[in-house]
Order: sequence, then C-alpha cells, then structure tokens
Amino acid sequence: MRQAGGQWVSTQRTLMRKGKIDAQRVQRLNDLGIVWSNRVFVKRNRAKDWQDGYPHLLRFAEREGHARVVRTHTESGFELGKWVSRHREMKRKGELESRFSVILARHSTRTSNW
Repeated sequence: MRQAGGQWVSTQRTLMRKGKIDAQRVQRLNDLGIVWSNRVFVKRNRAKDWQDGYPHLLRFAEREGHARVVRTHTESGFELGKWVSRHREMKRKGELESRFSVILARHSTRTSNW
C-alpha cells in the first residue's frame, strides 16, 4: 500500500520522534530537504551529542578506572566534564533516553558512578 506524500513525511517524522529511524535514512531525508519539528531536531541533536561524547567517556574510564569526571576536565580537546555533567543532570531528571541508559548499563564496570 502506497502513502500520499504528506502522509509519508508524517510517518518519517513519527519514526524519527520514536527513535526508530537510522542515521543513514535521516541523512537521505535531510538531503531531500525534509523539515523536522523543533522537538525532533532537539532529540536528534541529543543523539549527536551522545555520539560525540560517549567515546571520550569510555577512554577516560578505561584509563582512570572510573568515570567520575570533574566538570572542568577536557579530553583530547572535548569538554568531557561538561558533557558528563549535562548527562548526569538529564539522568537525574529522567530525561536521558532509555537507549543511552542501556548503553551505560552494558558498560557498567567501566562507567559505574559516572
């Protein structure tokens, strides 16, 4: 069954909002000029922020044996301390996406007490 163009775009926005759309598809849709709502844009930026910071947190935790990063710490030019503080606050408020919490739990031996 084929959808009309407007309905198809609406479906893509819904998939994006629910986090059920892969980065490659998002890029192709961006290339087509799709307009995401501000709420979806913020969620996508949070995912990008996570992808930028998490590898730095893992490297820090592997080197130091813990993930208790002070707010002022910089890792390879990346403001890891600010990133960790922001994500700690999101977790405390219940705003950290469940998929990120799952990733942290998966690496709990390296990121405990982060």
